[in-house]
Amino acid sequence: MVTTIENEQGFPIAYCEWRQVGQSGFDKLHGEYVYIADLWIHEAYKNDWSIFRELMRDVFQKALHAKWVYFQRRKYGRQSKNYSKEKMMK
Repeated sequence: MVTTIENEQGFPIAYCEWRQVGQSGFDKLHGEYVYIADLWIHEAYKNDWSIFRELMRDVFQKALHAKWVYFQRRKYGRQSKNYSKEKMMK
């Protein structure tokens, strides 16, 4: 699923591609994990944490049963640790 945020003119300034998965990593309808496959925020808004919080709020409104979030760390080529929903919203 893709979640986007647009500015006043309707241009996208951020998007997040994510999936709700189970513990095994396979798609699950009411899974307890959210896997973030891709996240992009426009350069002009990189330091504005409210954009990131708004993206995560939209994701968690659609994935109500999710408790954990993880993603792939491209720089190191490994999976991140599991972050709780509350930690991601802070």
